[in-house]
Amino acid sequence: MKKIILIIAVLFVVNSLIAQSKEAILINSGLSVPSSTQYFSDYWNAGFNFGGGFEYYLNSNTALQVYIDYNHFPFDDQKAIAALDLSSSTISSGGGANILNISVDVKYLLTNDKTFSPYILGGIGYFNFSLSDLSSSDLYGDSHSATGGSVSAFSINFGSGAEFMVSSDISIFADARYVLGFTNNSTVNFTLDQNVQPYTLSDNTHYIPLRVGVSYNL
Repeated sequence: MKKIILIIAVLFVVNSLIAQSKEAILINSGLSVPSSTQYFSDYWNAGFNFGGGFEYYLNSNTALQVYIDYNHFPFDDQKAIAALDLSSSTISSGGGANILNISVDVKYLLTNDKTFSPYILGGIGYFNFSLSDLSSSDLYGDSHSATGGSVSAFSINFGSGAEFMVSSDISIFADARYVLGFTNNSTVNFTLDQNVQPYTLSDNTHYIPLRVGVSYNL
């Protein structure tokens, strides 16, 4: 008799979890801000991001997300021209920084109100940091070129946001995260000529993606 009661209880719990489970596809776009010191935020400006992912609710308040997002940061040529003591008439192109981040996150809803749900989230990931080729020239005919490179590293992220239900199937979300990539002492090729050694990142790579997106329940 006890075994029968235990089996019924287990089946009831499993059925409750299945009934509460929810799956959704997420897409987003937004603004990404570099925040690393001595390197990233010194020579690259705020840029854009876009991405998408899959979300599975483990229960009514906790969801597991698998996410991939792309971030682009334009090169600040004026700061670089001043730092390298180049001619003020120098014109540059390219040199953007790009980060492709794949992460597995846990999202926790702070309330049970489905209309407006603030949440916190955090997780781990793996990203690729790359620099586009840079070319420059001035009015005197002098030209320079820098060959970009890339490095991959593990990352962590955490943040908070809110989700607004539009209909039974569609919600709009907005959040801000802090992403830290462990690129300290990694080597990235970004050299002005063959006589200059590749640049070594002296800091981990930090950036803050501000995202606005849509969640569609499957």
